[in-house]
Amino acid sequence: MYIYLAAVNKTISAPRFLSLSIAALLSMTSYSVMAEDILPPAVGVNTITPDQFQQQRSEALKQQQLTRPNVNIDTTEFQVAPSANPTTDPASTTCFDINNIYLTGELSEKFAFAMHPSTTGSESMLGRCLSVNDINGLVTSVQNRIIEKGYVTTRVLVENQNLKSGNLFLTLIPGRIDQITPIDIKASRPIYIDGTGNPANFAPAIPMQSGDLLNVRDIEQALENFKRVPTADADFSIVPSTRLSTPGYSDIQVKWQQDRRFRLSASVDDSGQDSTGVYQANVTLSLDNPTWHNDLLYVSYNRDLDGGNEDSDGSNGYNVGYVLPIDKTLVTLTHSGYNYDQTIAGINQDYVYSGESYNTDLSVSQLVHRDNHSKTYLKAGGFAKQQNNFIDDTEVEVQRRRTAGYKVGVGYETVIGKTQWIGDVIYQRGTGAFDAIDPPEALFNEGSARAGIIKTVVA
Repeated sequence: MYIYLAAVNKTISAPRFLSLSIAALLSMTSYSVMAEDILPPAVGVNTITPDQFQQQRSEALKQQQLTRPNVNIDTTEFQVAPSANPTTDPASTTCFDINNIYLTGELSEKFAFAMHPSTTGSESMLGRCLSVNDINGLVTSVQNRIIEKGYVTTRVLVENQNLKSGNLFLTLIPGRIDQITPIDIKASRPIYIDGTGNPANFAPAIPMQSGDLLNVRDIEQALENFKRVPTADADFSIVPSTRLSTPGYSDIQVKWQQDRRFRLSASVDDSGQDSTGVYQANVTLSLDNPTWHNDLLYVSYNRDLDGGNEDSDGSNGYNVGYVLPIDKTLVTLTHSGYNYDQTIAGINQDYVYSGESYNTDLSVSQLVHRDNHSKTYLKAGGFAKQQNNFIDDTEVEVQRRRTAGYKVGVGYETVIGKTQWIGDVIYQRGTGAFDAIDPPEALFNEGSARAGIIKTVVA
């Protein structure tokens, strides 16, 4: 098993920095055991290969296309402020010995956590003589603990009761969703409406439905799903139900708009290599929300502008990516291909050393926990890679590589101050899928197409 560590500086994103930083990282890694690395003639282990360079470009393009919206709704705006002017009349200041405090009502067990600070430990109110003002303060504290967990429309009340019994009953009214309705919907193309009467992209984006408990963490997730489309924006508002008079029910109104359905970009940079072209041109076409699932499809083509050291040298490649968010799941599929030619000086003549590579990657990320400052994901996926190298159009079969495998791991995101931090720990292992072949060094126990690798990325 090998351990791969990568740290990304979020403030530096220029292609030149990316290529140099990865090259420095690779120079510290043993390549004799990595089955997928192919070193062309006259290239040392401390030099990045053209194929590795293209993988860097593909990863940088994917990260550029994959927006990471981070929505955090401040629940303090929903919390109940303690009374600034407690009641002073004798009836309100009279206290009652309270030996038991109960939370009753539908789903009271689910929200029992909000009672613990007031019924256990040094701040317990059990066994005390509580006035009406004390009880109001208790209700406010319990209410705000529930709101802090995102249940901003769930309410805690004190109904008429005999406090002389020594028992205090708090009544819980769960806050639920009645309707999810669109308002102020705008798009630069005809809006496709599904059977519910809503735009078709609402159902896959919104992880809740009518009758569910209303939690702003689910609303945050829905907003992030909408905002993964770079040309789209969305907002929510919570209003009392217009259809039901039942206490606790609210409507969620959704504002959504998309100003464009595609984007076209072109760029030129000097991040290439002398042997295959320093100046690299790139053209990318992105289709936003093409299937009305808040998805993203992009196609990119890049090639050199100046050639390498010789007229016959050069490189070109393509990338295709598709991103699909569904509720709390994110599916990402990418495929890339790359070709290059470079002239290698021989003793009696020069040779054209060329190569081609293809990479396919599927990743599935499932949100398993979310609170007001962090998110935790379970991740899984698969990959397939193929590389072939040639000298004067004759394949160097000993350098042929074909690998495939799976990957599993965990991801974590948190916000510290105003900075978002992202960390992944991924275990990747090769298998025999897709006619994978072992490299020649496997005969000497120096490498394997099925080696396990742990990748740790912090950004």
